[in-house]
Amino acid sequence: KKNPIMRNAFLSLLLLLVLLTACVTRQPAQTSVAAPQLPDSVQQVYNRLFLEGVCQMQSTHYDAAYDLFKEAIHLNPQAPEAYFGLGVMLLQNNLTEGENGLPLLERAVELDPDNEDYLLMLSRAYLGADEMEKMVPLCQRLLAKRYSEPTCEMLYYSFIKQEKFEEAIRVIDRMEQHEGEATDESVARRFYALNKMADTCKAFQMAEEYYQRDTMSVAALHFYNILAINLQSHLPVVANYLRQAIRRSSNDVELQMALFYNTQCQPNCSEESRTLLHHLLCGNDLTARQK
Repeated sequence: KKNPIMRNAFLSLLLLLVLLTACVTRQPAQTSVAAPQLPDSVQQVYNRLFLEGVCQMQSTHYDAAYDLFKEAIHLNPQAPEAYFGLGVMLLQNNLTEGENGLPLLERAVELDPDNEDYLLMLSRAYLGADEMEKMVPLCQRLLAKRYSEPTCEMLYYSFIKQEKFEEAIRVIDRMEQHEGEATDESVARRFYALNKMADTCKAFQMAEEYYQRDTMSVAALHFYNILAINLQSHLPVVANYLRQAIRRSSNDVELQMALFYNTQCQPNCSEESRTLLHHLLCGNDLTARQK
């Protein structure tokens, strides 16, 4: 589990780098109307205000940072990084009494629509505000540019929240395809979505198709078994898969326990269930606490 203090420090450093880079290397905003060029003297004042605003924000002097960002925006209303900095500060520190940070992030994206950092932060803001209909198109725009695991994760959770479980599974497909393999985490996310589907026939069809891609996947088999137990369906089919897996790995106690729980749910497997229980309790593979 990630240390929240280290994570927040990393995010703050990342934000600082994004803001400073935006000020130094910002390209002209891609809007329908070209942004007017500021006189050098005004641009220098703007840069000082903006950079001082960033420093004050990092020092948690939010009132001073707010005033500096506002002055910078007043000098250059076409500068996306000032809207971005102010918007992020308001959102991340819950400073929303007088002004909402979300419209400021939207303005930053409007002024610099190809900036991936802005798009990602706005997507997170939409997720936090439960505005999924706005978040999903942004995530898709980001993924059209390049693959991003955080973007896929946001898209997955947004579909789960909207109960669009097949769409969520397609996101997992994309993640596994990009990584070249399934992970225990991706398998867990897939079967969580399958477990939530209203159409249980479709859920088991998709589970079966997925398991058949790699019948050696122990993680997929365990989650398939959990799905069968939770929904009280396809238990004999999964039990056969478990027996095959146990024949391959006769010392795998977790597979034996999975088969025990499966057969517990099948009245016609009571004898097998008792045999498994006796073997598990009398064997030396389980700790006393596990028994």
